[in-house]
Amino acid sequence: MSNEKVFESRDIVNKTIVDNLREYGDIEPPALYGRHYNAGTRTKYQFSAANYLRIAAAQREYSYPDIRWLSEQAIADKKFTVKANAKPVKIEYWEGIDNGQSYEGNLRKFYNAADIAELDGTKKNVYGNEETDVEYALDILHANGIDMDENFNSNNEIFSTVKEYASKNGADEFAAPLTSQLFFKTSHLSYDYGQYPLYTEEQINKLAENPKILFHAMKKAQEIVKSMQMSQERELKNMADKIQNEWDQPFKDLSIDFFWSERCLKDLQGKEYQDGQHLQGETAYQFLVQLNAADKEQFNSKLQGFGNYDKTKLSIRYGNYDHGEMRIDLGDLELSNKTLISDALVVRFNEYRHYLMTNDQAMDSHISFQKSQGEEVTREQVIAECEKENAQCEKAMQQFAKEEKQYLEKYPEIKRLNEQKADVFLYYCKEQDFSNVPNNMVLTRHKAEEYDGIVFEQQDPGRALVSTESKFAKPEPNDIVFESAISNDEIKGNIPVKAAFSIESQVAMENLEKFSIKIENYGTVMEPFEFPTTQVYKGKQAVQRFIYEKNYEVDAVRSMNYEQKIIRHPQQQMTFLYDGKEFYKLKYEIGSGTLNQAIPSGLPIYNEEKNAINKELQQAVYTHMKYQGIYRENGIHDLNQRNEIRLPDINIVRSKVMENKPDLRTINSKQFAYYAELATLDFKTDTPVKVMKAMIQEMKQDGLSNQKIANIIKTNRHFDVTMLTNQDSLSKVKKRKLQVDERKGNSKNCEMSM
Repeated sequence: MSNEKVFESRDIVNKTIVDNLREYGDIEPPALYGRHYNAGTRTKYQFSAANYLRIAAAQREYSYPDIRWLSEQAIADKKFTVKANAKPVKIEYWEGIDNGQSYEGNLRKFYNAADIAELDGTKKNVYGNEETDVEYALDILHANGIDMDENFNSNNEIFSTVKEYASKNGADEFAAPLTSQLFFKTSHLSYDYGQYPLYTEEQINKLAENPKILFHAMKKAQEIVKSMQMSQERELKNMADKIQNEWDQPFKDLSIDFFWSERCLKDLQGKEYQDGQHLQGETAYQFLVQLNAADKEQFNSKLQGFGNYDKTKLSIRYGNYDHGEMRIDLGDLELSNKTLISDALVVRFNEYRHYLMTNDQAMDSHISFQKSQGEEVTREQVIAECEKENAQCEKAMQQFAKEEKQYLEKYPEIKRLNEQKADVFLYYCKEQDFSNVPNNMVLTRHKAEEYDGIVFEQQDPGRALVSTESKFAKPEPNDIVFESAISNDEIKGNIPVKAAFSIESQVAMENLEKFSIKIENYGTVMEPFEFPTTQVYKGKQAVQRFIYEKNYEVDAVRSMNYEQKIIRHPQQQMTFLYDGKEFYKLKYEIGSGTLNQAIPSGLPIYNEEKNAINKELQQAVYTHMKYQGIYRENGIHDLNQRNEIRLPDINIVRSKVMENKPDLRTINSKQFAYYAELATLDFKTDTPVKVMKAMIQEMKQDGLSNQKIANIIKTNRHFDVTMLTNQDSLSKVKKRKLQVDERKGNSKNCEMSM
């Protein structure tokens, strides 16, 4: 979607807001207390100014009763169900703004929690205007230099005070009242907009004529309210910070404002960090330790097929170096898999500035963006500013590193937490070729001689562990081995690198060849083979075959649900072996759900979960998947995904089968096929004997005589006709009324008995 279309859609929103102002005096109808937020993230991430207005406009028509909203992607990830009459709101997404490159806007659908079936009854009611709400509002005012006596202040006075404060802090005639409106919404206070509307008729007419006014005003209002909240947080921490400074606490010059994260982040004591929390000193350092650990943990989870990166927003200041706001995508190793926070920060802080100075396209985009913001800069000015900030950063981080070293000597448990490493990719290249490797591909470089027993894959990286036979070679001592967060299937262009393998990876690959699966096919329950056919799969082929069988079952169930029909497949037995020894055996039939239910995720346990061989086998499979590439179809997601198996409603399927019940004059072989289909609708009918019994009972329920039944079953030479005379093998059945069967010609509705 073009940026122009996003801005055009704002015009429609503006028209609705103008109508609201004329009818209600406010930008939205009398609504809920509290700010709307994105419930699809793990934190209460409140919507931006433009999107707040979009939801306010939607309230006019739909009056959403909940402040929680979820994106289509979040709904799909959580496997929620959207109600049939749901009315989504289009929310703006902008990309490229944070890094200064060319930016692009899109609209994505968000649904109110009230329109999601699984969230029924989970809304937490907020009544507003409670004593704690007033205290909260007055505390914010106090933190911003405004003291009001809570015993003698009405909501009207608070509204006027905030409006005056906003005007003094750069808000114009439109942004100032909106600041009060947003402040009241945030503080859960009410205000009589009917008696005291936000704008005059003249102001509303200006808003109607120029849609940009409202959106700019709301952006300014949001900035002011956010600034007021941050001032309150700093005020609350001020006394503790002074005490820490007096006691010469470590990292006293380190300050962090944590805005939000899609990942639930907790401190060393297990307490969750809160959106908008201000962190100082040792507490701030421990937050960075947890952030670094979460980055590595999320990266490992991605490799194993769970989740993706999690966006996190914060600002960092150390001494005179203020890096300001930054976004870190946890799981992409943006902290470079470092064991010291000081090293991680140097790399992350200087990353974008280095990118600007070395990439012409990035530099052009940056200059263009600055120009769009009304600031003219030259290439030389940008480079000079980057070099100046890099020097300031490195000087500050040198002091930070000294503090960190002393601190970690005192707290070895935190040192151990820092030293945990992500399971990164290894690559090899000749020393003279390393200059051709992109900087963003390298986390840490080493001489090959520093790695004991390392080898490299002689094939292309994308072929590692894919071919039947892998050819390996040992590097020369001065060759380069480097760690990377980039998987081999992400490598683009002719980069002279090969996949490298540590001793541990080599052992895992050898262990994978000890794994095998034997699948015995006994034929369908109605036509079993005299002797089962057997297929044996080994190593990586065994893993892929196992994944294929599970996915085949999911597809079979999906097809049966679509067609509302039961389709029987051959009876099979899968035997798992490791180093020639059986450790798990399962009888199953594709489509019954047995395979996915018995082994919902990964491979079956080898004897017991704590058995060392189980860990060995799982590591072998994981290593194989890892080096195939995390974005190529390597099967790791399919292997670890838990599939929901839901068979068609047996009553509906049965009714559809009975609609095609053959006439009594139809040849016996067709009647045999009909009753055989009825008898095999239940997957519990999994042996020929059970099928025969079920068929005879179906025919008796239809009132067929023994002679007629005998005539039908004789059409199949495999049917045991003695079962008809052996009454002990059959349960007593009641004759059922046949369903009405409308046919062409002179057919009549009747109840049939023989």
